[in-house]
Amino acid sequence: MTIFRTLQFIASHPLNKHDKTKALWRFLSWQISSRMAPGAIAFDWVERSRFLARCGETGLTGNIYTGLHEFSDMAYLLHFLRPTDVFVDVGANVGSYTILACGVVGARGFSFEPVPSTHARLIENLRLNHIETRVSHPNIGIGDQSGSIQFTEDGDTVNHALAAGEVSANTVYVQVETLDEVLSL
Repeated sequence: MTIFRTLQFIASHPLNKHDKTKALWRFLSWQISSRMAPGAIAFDWVERSRFLARCGETGLTGNIYTGLHEFSDMAYLLHFLRPTDVFVDVGANVGSYTILACGVVGARGFSFEPVPSTHARLIENLRLNHIETRVSHPNIGIGDQSGSIQFTEDGDTVNHALAAGEVSANTVYVQVETLDEVLSL
């Protein structure tokens, strides 16, 4: 995303419509502080939830700039999920949706992330929110059949299973299970 598109996204986001200046300040502050910090920065989020973000993490930094990066989906989750529900996050990345569902709403959860380095970051965020025991978080992929598959591992929020014939420099083979198999445990 170019800087112009990022600024346009921030300025047009529904949660920023009444204070665009404050939103742009959050963007500038994050750009400066994330480059000066040696590692992850803990960010206070919704209802006392938190997440650890690093420079360049598109999904998380979108939450810093806007409050709820994917406004419609995240707002829907917050308003309609109940503490008695079970939330399943397939391809959880570092856990934004799991934090909202299980940390803010209080649901029980399953959070699947296949890429080992991203899975480690997911666990950091679960621990930060004290929900690692309420959320089952296997380091596996979910697919239509069990086996293993090759994933990219250096693409942040766009890591993906390699398509037939696709080549990528940094990949990892991951175990894949079906959702039916995992949830029947």
